[in-house]
Amino acid sequence: MIYCVLGSCVAVCLWDREKRIGGMSHFQYPQTGDPAQATARFGNVATVTLLRLLLAEGTDRGALEGQIFGGSSRGPDSPEADIGSRNVSMAQQIL
Repeated sequence: MIYCVLGSCVAVCLWDREKRIGGMSHFQYPQTGDPAQATARFGNVATVTLLRLLLAEGTDRGALEGQIFGGSSRGPDSPEADIGSRNVSMAQQIL
């Protein structure tokens, strides 16, 4: 069992029912194109890294089940009010 507290951040959970292995990524921002900033705080890095780690453990891409959690709005007055929906969109795009 794993837990995560989320707001506008997103957690992506992947699970292979047959091999009984899985994991979770958690990220704050949808993406970065700057290799110097390519850390797991960005969805395009965190989600792909999780997938690669599970594939390295022997799971089959077609056997994975995924869930996306989080992605709430920061409120209409926030300069990044849509960051949550952008985070969810990035996770959906990769999955």
